[in-house]
Amino acid sequence: MGSAISPLFKVGEISYQYTVAGLMAHDPAALSHERFSMAAIGLDMGIQQPPYPAFEDPNLRYVAGHTIDPAFVPVFDRLDRRIVGEPITEARYNPDLKRIEQYFSNLGFYRLEGDPPGAVYLLAYGLWKCQAGCFDPGGSEAEVSLPYSVDPRFAEALKRLGTHFTGFPVSKAYTTPEGYIEQVFENVVLLAGAQEGEAVILRPITERLEIDHGPLVGKSDEAEAVFVAIDEAEGRHIPQAFWDFLALHGGLEVSGPPIDDLARVGAGVFRQCYTNLCLEEHRNEAGSLRIRPASLGYVYAQLPLLPLNAKAASLSAQPAIGAGGMQPAAPTRTPAVDKPLPPLALQAWVQYPSLAAGQRQEVFAQVIQGEAPLPGVEPDLLLTLPDNTEIRYYMYPTGADGVSQYYLEPLDVNQGRTVRFQVCVYNQVGKRTCVQDSFEVQRAP
Repeated sequence: MGSAISPLFKVGEISYQYTVAGLMAHDPAALSHERFSMAAIGLDMGIQQPPYPAFEDPNLRYVAGHTIDPAFVPVFDRLDRRIVGEPITEARYNPDLKRIEQYFSNLGFYRLEGDPPGAVYLLAYGLWKCQAGCFDPGGSEAEVSLPYSVDPRFAEALKRLGTHFTGFPVSKAYTTPEGYIEQVFENVVLLAGAQEGEAVILRPITERLEIDHGPLVGKSDEAEAVFVAIDEAEGRHIPQAFWDFLALHGGLEVSGPPIDDLARVGAGVFRQCYTNLCLEEHRNEAGSLRIRPASLGYVYAQLPLLPLNAKAASLSAQPAIGAGGMQPAAPTRTPAVDKPLPPLALQAWVQYPSLAAGQRQEVFAQVIQGEAPLPGVEPDLLLTLPDNTEIRYYMYPTGADGVSQYYLEPLDVNQGRTVRFQVCVYNQVGKRTCVQDSFEVQRAP
């Protein structure tokens, strides 16, 4: 746990003490084997990721909606879930410190590149939480590497894309020469209009980073790849694994079209770049670390700030990321894909067609593509109250059965009135499928 960095203190009958790695707690009234625990201060960081689809690999440990990095599983089992807590993020690569990290509710784990198997360390949760209220342990124990805060303008877009896709912020938000607001993340750069509520887009950074465009090619019968036509019959092949990853995060409307073909960039590492980002396959890794965006944000953040070119400078010409998901703000040409997707079917229903006063409602949605359930899709839920007030929610990603559900708190409406709801999902190229229905709220007795 690292050095103790605070005196013992009590809140009620429970004793607490900070160490570098966390906040220890002792409850004398608990059962003997439950008296000692770690407090869930990881939840205070605000970096929780929504549940991520499980991988079809029986050797991977899937807990509470996240896959635990295989190197961390022995430590997770040895310390016990009561001490570590549940995972709140997928495992992630920190290119700044060259290490793999994973955040849990009570503790955080990391492993360094090149370390022997089994070498696992704890992140400095306690030092982060206590800050000036605790002793400075000095030396390497004092190292704290936590992200910048997300600017509120980008909060909704980040919910849509997910930090597994964008990475954590590596800069504060700032104003560009055009008067837009920009914030650099590990993998992408988000750009918003200066006025609150304006569109949010991904800045097309691969051109700014001078990543070469490879020549277009004709379609081949390449296995496990999707051919995307860019210019008539010529285009590029997207590996199926990359296509599936993009499908979970807005598809080509988010990434932009591919600008090159798959290329090897390191030992067991292959990369393909798109207008707004690059994707990598790390064939020596497992779970969510295998397919992940390249950390271009660190390089971009070091470049001098230059205006966007005339085409990119118009936010209205770019696909917007907003509370309603991926909505093209102006007509855009989507590259033709030679592999047609099976039709998407959406069903939505509520637990209680007639809801008692003060009762919680439960909304369900099921997504079917072709004849198979579609996991990992995040439906949008829009409620319209009797006075036409609209409230938007983000439902949890669909599970292996294609079903998502969301619990609503009791609604403050005039009793005995109809509440309308709409559920929408988005396919790989941003097209929206919606269904609508309603339920009644009974009068109070």
